[in-house]
Amino acid sequence: MFNNSSTLLGKTSSAEKFDKQLSCFLWYLRNQTVPHDQIQDLCSNYPSLLEMGTAANVIWCVMGILIIIPNTLVLGTVVGRKELHKPIYLFMANLAVSDILAGVTLPCSVAIRLESLGLSRLYKVMNVTSFIIYSQMVSASALSLLSIYSYVAVRHPVYFHNQAGNAKCYSGIAIVSSWSILSFFAFSSSMGWNCLDMADPACVHFYPPALIGIIAAIIISMVGIMMFTNISTFQAIRQRQKIRIGQGLVMQQLSNTPGQNTARVSQQHNIAQEEAELKYQKSVHKAGTVVIQVVLALIFWILPLVFIAICLIDIKKCPLQNGPNEMAILWTLNSLINPIAGIVRTPELRKGVRQNCAAVCRAVVTAVQGNDVETQNENPVPGNSANLQEGSVHGHRQ
Repeated sequence: MFNNSSTLLGKTSSAEKFDKQLSCFLWYLRNQTVPHDQIQDLCSNYPSLLEMGTAANVIWCVMGILIIIPNTLVLGTVVGRKELHKPIYLFMANLAVSDILAGVTLPCSVAIRLESLGLSRLYKVMNVTSFIIYSQMVSASALSLLSIYSYVAVRHPVYFHNQAGNAKCYSGIAIVSSWSILSFFAFSSSMGWNCLDMADPACVHFYPPALIGIIAAIIISMVGIMMFTNISTFQAIRQRQKIRIGQGLVMQQLSNTPGQNTARVSQQHNIAQEEAELKYQKSVHKAGTVVIQVVLALIFWILPLVFIAICLIDIKKCPLQNGPNEMAILWTLNSLINPIAGIVRTPELRKGVRQNCAAVCRAVVTAVQGNDVETQNENPVPGNSANLQEGSVHGHRQ
């Protein structure tokens, strides 16, 4: 699975060394020794990394559905409620869209893998793989924007409140720019920079090393942003807790000092401090939600890399029996956890989701009851129709 002969195709010199269909296809495409029609026959006898069992296909489809449902709830709630049209919720909606994209690609990948072997299926698998990579890049970008937002709110509260009027505009520009820039790199393979359309002896599956390096550098840079901002935010929270403890001791001493002016100043200070404390606690709570999402995302992004290292060191101890497929599931697990963490940790969002779910249930019940009434009107009860006929005859006799 992680054999160098199956990934580093430049070291493969003959078809006898192939151990996967993909390496066979790419070797013949690079050397152009036979027509495309014959490549399928020559490579059909080799095992395929693209083939999955029925259980794996079901897991991929169920995983995709589980990712789509909660993220759709988050997105619909933020879009449908005006009170949630704030920068923090716009960033949450941005994260939900990226996670929905990851959820959609999983069932699509299963549908493509069920197609017959051929070059066209390889192109489709490459495009779906690019979508999965793109979804994780955009997810990392969304978490980076959330981290920056929390960093500014906690570390620079004065600047944060002064720029509150322009926050929506800045948020929209950041979201649109991130999607546009990342799409250029993620879909470079679909625009021709891939190992199916160009010869590169160092190709790793579908992608040339240069493209892999660029994508890895982008993801690493965003991970660095997330780590720096969240660590700085955590340090700021700890420092402010110490400062507030000191302020509490000072105000306690002032309250013990006799004098009317001192008592009035102490009361005014307490009111202002309570308002500032309330705003601060909201920012801290939201920052804590972002920290949870970032930590879980890093775990599910780093864990597959650790497994790959184990497989490269000792193939017998490899925990991934079907490497790329299992790694894709691990990479997309954070797309399932992000909306759940956001709903559980955010009261306003949780309230909106609950109200939307209740409205949907009421609409379904109303529609079902309406259908029942229409059915009864179209198919009246036989006893009632007989009574109506008798009543009409009796009235005619009178």
